[in-house]
Parts: sequence; C-alpha cells; structure tokens
Amino acid sequence: MSVSIRLKRMGRVHLPFYNIAVFPTLARRDGQPIEELGLFNPAPRGKQEALRLDLERAKYWLAQGAKPSDTVAKIFRDNGLKGDLWASAPRKKSKSAPKKRVKPAADAKPRKPRTANSKLTADRQKKAGAAS
Repeated sequence: MSVSIRLKRMGRVHLPFYNIAVFPTLARRDGQPIEELGLFNPAPRGKQEALRLDLERAKYWLAQGAKPSDTVAKIFRDNGLKGDLWASAPRKKSKSAPKKRVKPAADAKPRKPRTANSKLTADRQKKAGAAS
C-alpha cells in the first residue's frame, strides 16, 4: 500500500486550516489519516500559528516512500527539507494528451464567420419571401 502526505481541510467556511497528514493514496481528502504531522494555517489571525510541523516524522515517512502532494512539498522545501528526499520517483503524467492542431486543406473554401444575428436574418428573409 502506497502512502502520500497531503492536506486535510479543517475549519469553517472561508476560514480554513489544514492538518498535514499521512494518508493511504486512495483515501478521501478528509478521511482518517495514518498519522498527523502538523498544522498549516494559510490565514493566521492574531496570535495563531501559521505552521506547526514535526520534521523528524516527516523525514521518517519520506524515507519510507511517502510522496508529498505539490502543496506539501512546497511547505517542506520552505522549511528546510531537501527536495531530493522525495524527488527520486517521477510523478504520474496526466492522462489527457495535448491535442494536435489540424491545418485546413489548401483547396478548402474559407468559412464565413457566423454571428448570432445571421440565423435570425435568414429566418426573416424566408418569412418575407413566403408572405409576398
């Protein structure tokens, strides 16, 4: 079973804080973690702390092969953990491949841009032609 280190959202509407926790990879975002490593408060108010992190336990889990999310990796880098602890395994690439642009054929007739009023005008012309 592979594990990841990611954020667990807590708090209330418009005032979130996050627990930095170790989860099984397939666990839901706010599910039960294996272990909580700290707290991240993106908008501290007053004397609240912005970050509390147990670096020793974080190093332990990274040594065991846990992969941090992008946000947690940035928090780790900003607080002295080297990126080479988790950068050895390549990240999965997204499944959607970029679409190739297809050039129109040289003999193709250029299309006239359609406006919202063009259909309306054509309908009026048909009605006018049928009325006369």
